[in-house]
Amino acid sequence: MLRSMGRMLLILAVVVLTACGNSNATDEPKKVFQLKTHENQEVTIPGDKPVLLFFFTTYT
Repeated sequence: MLRSMGRMLLILAVVVLTACGNSNATDEPKKVFQLKTHENQEVTIPGDKPVLLFFFTTYT
């Protein structure tokens, strides 16, 4: 049990540290992502700041 909790904490720490990385390391232009909702509306996600996305799925 402790081993699996340790692994989960390690994975969580790696994800958080990766998200906090320096994006100024390259001179590439910032990317913009466009997603569609379930109602077919476009959502623009800017690429200049870190973004946390949640995806919910349902199975019928």
